[in-house]
Amino acid sequence: MIASAAGTQRETEMSRWVELALFLTILSVAIFLRLRSLENVPPGLSHDELTNSQMAEDVLQGARPIYFAGGYGHEPLYLYLMAATVRLFGNNAFGIRLPSVLCGLLGIGASYALARKLFGVKVALITAAGLAVSWWPVFYSRVGLRAIALPLFAAPSALFLWQGISRSSPATSRRDQAFAWAAFALAGFFLGFSLYTYTSSRLIPVVFALFAGYLALFRRSLFKHTWTGFALCLILAGLIFLPLGYYLYTHPGVEARIDQLGEPLRDLARGNLRPALEFALATLKIFGLRGEYNPRYNLPFRPVFDPVSALLFWGGIALCLARWRQAEYAFLLIWFPITLIPSMVTLRSPSTIRAIGCLPVLYIFPALSAVALSNWLRHRVRERWGWPAVGCGLAILFAANFLWLYRDYFLLWPQHPKTREIYQSTLTEICHYLDQSPDSDPVWISESFDDHRHLLLPSRTLHRQDLRIEWFDARNCLIFPRNEQTIRYILPEFAPLDPTLEDLLQEAQLLAQSERKTADGRPIFTIYRLQPRQMLTARIEALSLTSPAAWSQDGELETAQTNPLSMPVDFNHQLDFLGYELLNREVRPGGEILLLTYWRPRQVILDPLRIFVHVLNSHSVLVSGQDVLDMLPWDWQVGDIYVQLHRLPIAAETAAGKYWLELGLYRTNDLQRWLIYDGEDAVADRLLLQTVEVDNLAQ
Repeated sequence: MIASAAGTQRETEMSRWVELALFLTILSVAIFLRLRSLENVPPGLSHDELTNSQMAEDVLQGARPIYFAGGYGHEPLYLYLMAATVRLFGNNAFGIRLPSVLCGLLGIGASYALARKLFGVKVALITAAGLAVSWWPVFYSRVGLRAIALPLFAAPSALFLWQGISRSSPATSRRDQAFAWAAFALAGFFLGFSLYTYTSSRLIPVVFALFAGYLALFRRSLFKHTWTGFALCLILAGLIFLPLGYYLYTHPGVEARIDQLGEPLRDLARGNLRPALEFALATLKIFGLRGEYNPRYNLPFRPVFDPVSALLFWGGIALCLARWRQAEYAFLLIWFPITLIPSMVTLRSPSTIRAIGCLPVLYIFPALSAVALSNWLRHRVRERWGWPAVGCGLAILFAANFLWLYRDYFLLWPQHPKTREIYQSTLTEICHYLDQSPDSDPVWISESFDDHRHLLLPSRTLHRQDLRIEWFDARNCLIFPRNEQTIRYILPEFAPLDPTLEDLLQEAQLLAQSERKTADGRPIFTIYRLQPRQMLTARIEALSLTSPAAWSQDGELETAQTNPLSMPVDFNHQLDFLGYELLNREVRPGGEILLLTYWRPRQVILDPLRIFVHVLNSHSVLVSGQDVLDMLPWDWQVGDIYVQLHRLPIAAETAAGKYWLELGLYRTNDLQRWLIYDGEDAVADRLLLQTVEVDNLAQ
């Protein structure tokens, strides 16, 4: 049987009842920190959480993938767990984040058991307390991301490995030998399923293999009795991983995130060590000096440890280095740096999410220092002072860390501007406003369309189901629904109404403004009420008289034969072009032409479209242009009126003179233009609008 490496640390173990009481106290604190305001902190759902919730919804609809290709690629185990909590508690912030709470709490228990097996009760309790009140484990236990499942499976795999090692000896009974084989098999079981949690889990088998190599070099007698157990563990893990491994092998491009972040690793393969060394140093700094910047995961630059805990941590590292010939300490020295590698060799490091595999052993290091300090005090100062003195100091330290975490996580971090942006806090507060408002008028929310995952947010946040909610980008467009008598426009501060479009909302009533303000004093969202049909009727009638348009097949525009078309103009029998407003017919070189175009769908549009507007000289040579469509066409409803703002920059070197505007639509998937119809005849694929003057004297 393997000798204890804890030595004197096991000399005065406490009673089981005291141990249980302390562990339950620690667990109660952990539960409080993981469940408090779970739906409100983080202050909204991030795009990644919404993506995961959609994949969990797909599982509930019958999908059973072994690997989820969405969101840069996801191992499946966590998403199946999320599907269960979403089914039980709803597809909302609580249901989406509850799997992480469960994984985080169970992970504390697993890490406690591992530390207890290796170094005894005191080390285990300090380890559990560190996990309970520290930012890193608390944060990942409160967001709907799969990474927190890795420590939950990695810790039991290590625990059962050591259970098998401790029972492996020629002097043990058959019962102990059977227990050892069962333990090695369970280690392989958890190790195999850990590979279904998160990408960086693939280094955990490397830890096991390197530790087996360590035993072969420095503990040969122990290796002789355990190598078959290691083989069983790794083979079983490989068999469990085989279906996922085969899928990844046969779909080589599916793990897009690895390709995106792997440039330092590719530099390393080419012999350039500098990026990897810089990222390695940055990763090590998080343990007391300078933490991760990314507000998605951290209060920027907040380190993992406070100064006292950092000293204990690095003291624990030094202690393990001094005792490296003892297998337990060597195991930690192998596990810790290997699991940091994903942060050390990828872009945007340091990254706590990529280094999350170190959590099962991370808080053992300061615990070893604390127990070693208590033993030193007991033997060198006064025997009865050692553990009580250190215990009181640790209680104060953990209380301080609790308060530090509470302030930073619950009070400061949610108010950070980047945090609010990442977790869509303004949209979340809009949903809370709509929940509380008795008004049932349709709602149109301005939003950037760089990423469409935000469209899921109301369904995950709103409790009422009676509202029609649509999206547009008020920085570039407006949309007026067909049949609604009254609608509400909600304009967040990050997607405000462009001043060029203000005239279209001049009759709107200011309905409400948020109490929360931006740093420069602006409300984070403003709500207007409008009866659009009254305002639009006269405007559309005027456009039909003031929007000359024609078609021509000729190339030389100066002498082209043009054929006028009356409004509305029929595009592809699917979309009516109602007219346009040229807001400046004269422009100086270096300025821009401002154009508003009006559209109304005749039927549901499924084609991915863009509107092109070109500025052409008399020889049909392109001088300027813009391809744009700031609302998804398949979100339009028949009869809605859509207004698009076009900005056409005129280069400073553009010669003075007359220029033509041409307009049309094309499909983005095959670049085919939609045809323009005059009655039943397709006559052209572009429309000629008014001319503009480029004039050095234009205002």
